Amino acid sequence: MESASPNCSSLPNAFNELSYLTPSLAPEFQLGRYILAGSLGAMTWELLSNLSNDYRLLFKHRLGFPTLVYYISRLSTFTYALVSVVLQTASVGHCQAIQYIDTIFMALSVSTTSLLFYFRMSAVYHSNKYMMGAYTIVWLGVVAGSMMLIPSATGGAIGPTNFCITKAMEMYAGAIGVSVLLHDTFVFIAISWRLVLNSYHEVSDWRRVRAFLYGESLQPISKTLLRDGQLYYAYVLNP
Repeated sequence: MESASPNCSSLPNAFNELSYLTPSLAPEFQLGRYILAGSLGAMTWELLSNLSNDYRLLFKHRLGFPTLVYYISRLSTFTYALVSVVLQTASVGHCQAIQYIDTIFMALSVSTTSLLFYFRMSAVYHSNKYMMGAYTIVWLGVVAGSMMLIPSATGGAIGPTNFCITKAMEMYAGAIGVSVLLHDTFVFIAISWRLVLNSYHEVSDWRRVRAFLYGESLQPISKTLLRDGQLYYAYVLNP
């Protein structure tokens, strides 16, 4: 993103930071603010609604590695959303430093949230070391893509104000999107197909394909897991 630098005397409102953006960029930037603020509000409500459950999980049960990853995922995602809102709505200055903090928490959020799928994969492929090894490689790709995001963004001030904007994003920042898509595709196909194979043994390939697509004749739990995976993958493709 780039900001314009018009003469202050020609600005409709020199005290409004949006006046220093181009006419095409200003409404997009403002819309992004609304979306970020709405997302943070929804996430805050969800965290407060589940506070009692999270408390019991943390203090009433044994703290294992899956639980630790779960909490890191939730806290890093919330922090990323909070820093993003501050970055785009507050007159705080230090734009490049806040931009780095924002991308660091995004990388941590994406990496740990993706790692949560390891536990679902291990429940389905617990005795298949080759499949779990393949998943580990795919997940490490997500970590690598996330790390590439951190140095890719350049933050700067909007005109002479202390409001911030992302002024440039390197091409390699797209690696995080590609790696997440590959990861989610791998998990979706692997788990869905295993559910189908566990439900059907001596049947035609066409019937297995229909079960994979529509969940035909699957057990209720298997069908629920299949639908859950399909909905998640549909969201990934159309966020």
